[in-house]
Amino acid sequence: RDDIRIAKSSMSFIDGTTELLGALVAGATTVIADDDTVKDGAALAALVDDVAATQLLVVPSLGSAMAEVAGSKLGSLRRWICSGEALDAATVAALQQVSPGAEIVNSYGSAEVAGDVLAGQVSEAVTLGRPVPGTRIYLLGPDLYPVPPGAVGEVYVGGAQLARGYLGRQADTAARFVADPFSAGGERLY
Repeated sequence: RDDIRIAKSSMSFIDGTTELLGALVAGATTVIADDDTVKDGAALAALVDDVAATQLLVVPSLGSAMAEVAGSKLGSLRRWICSGEALDAATVAALQQVSPGAEIVNSYGSAEVAGDVLAGQVSEAVTLGRPVPGTRIYLLGPDLYPVPPGAVGEVYVGGAQLARGYLGRQADTAARFVADPFSAGGERLY
């Protein structure tokens, strides 16, 4: 019982499978939060405290709401995984205050790539992290060429997690899933 995780997302949502399967693979104990607890930051913070949870996956706004009401109730957390929204420095500071020494991981992904494709530990500077295994990430300009360091570009994703496109929406698929200019094998990027 040294790794206790809370599952709070529906299995129809990618975070639900991450919470349950991630705990199973890690050999962690999983506590399943009920619907009312999931909707209330104070109740979720109390559950974390009651079971001495060590890891929690949240959207940053929920983590921030929990930090506002938690006081010292979140000291058992050794890892926060933030996904689904932009993570800002103020939220990182709030999570660090209520869970001193906890690792804060920023994860980024979308439905088109079946989960998170970038992840990394955050300290003061909030970054998107590095590609997860099996994923290719490019920062490209409108011409689909890499932009130089410090320049603005769009994140493009390729690899095994990439969807084939949108069912029944050929125009949207053609617009968003482009030929990978770095692959000779006919692969695509999103």
